Amino acid sequence: MSQRYFGRAGACLLLAPWLAAAPSLAHALGQVDAGVLVNDYDSAVDSTTGWRVSGGYLIHDFVALELAYVALGQGDLRGKQTRYRVDGIAFGVRGYLPLTPDIFAVGHLGSFHYESRMHLLGQSHYSDGNGLYFGVGAEWSPAGPWYVGGDWRRYQVHGTHPQSFTLYVGARF
Repeated sequence: MSQRYFGRAGACLLLAPWLAAAPSLAHALGQVDAGVLVNDYDSAVDSTTGWRVSGGYLIHDFVALELAYVALGQGDLRGKQTRYRVDGIAFGVRGYLPLTPDIFAVGHLGSFHYESRMHLLGQSHYSDGNGLYFGVGAEWSPAGPWYVGGDWRRYQVHGTHPQSFTLYVGARF
């Protein structure tokens, strides 16, 4: 694994608690969550599983800044002996729309800074870049600071638009 891979993951893990603990403009309410995802790169790559961990803080009653490390998983190109993998750091805004006192519709919009690796015919290829991401989902807060949620997100990676479906659990503090 590349040193750069661990550098981005380490930066995310170091910055997430700081973002969650930093005082915001209106509230000092942090949040952290972690989840598993199913990712569909496009029709040429098999679906994969991955994970996401994020942290952030509310800057308004219904708006939060978030920083996340996203591992979209490793997929195989259909019909070829090729592995494709993407992971990166997402920084964006999470908006909440209360549907009931315990259930919220959630929207996501931000920037995705990614690394992609492909192993093709015994050779490794590496690239990185920046793209946008957006998504929608829902969260349910059954008790105290805990919440569970699910969302769909679409990322911009090179010329493809991988889509992920994530189930996550988190806490607000």
